[in-house]
Amino acid sequence: MTPDKDHIPKNIDEKIRIYNFTGEVRQSSVDKKHRIYVRARMYPGLSISRSIGDVLAHEIGVISTPEVVEHNISNDLYLIIASGGLWDHISTEEVVELISSYKDTGSTLYV
Repeated sequence: MTPDKDHIPKNIDEKIRIYNFTGEVRQSSVDKKHRIYVRARMYPGLSISRSIGDVLAHEIGVISTPEVVEHNISNDLYLIIASGGLWDHISTEEVVELISSYKDTGSTLYV
């Protein structure tokens, strides 16, 4: 079960909210990620559009409101709790393959 959308700057809903404040989304020339900047400036360069406690980021449209999804897990085989940074480096399929190897051992996998 995943949220309906990623909370990343290139998501159109996130981008519109940021532009409605004083922020802008540009693709970084260094890592090619879409990042959030103060309009016409080179900072802060955030690659996330949701954050807790960042005053400057909140002034340019970054919000702390989470997207909440309720799901009954009683019939699920796995529960994966991960931040968005994990999904930048590994696919859902790779995670399932990794944790499937622990299914019959009764072990808990912490990564």
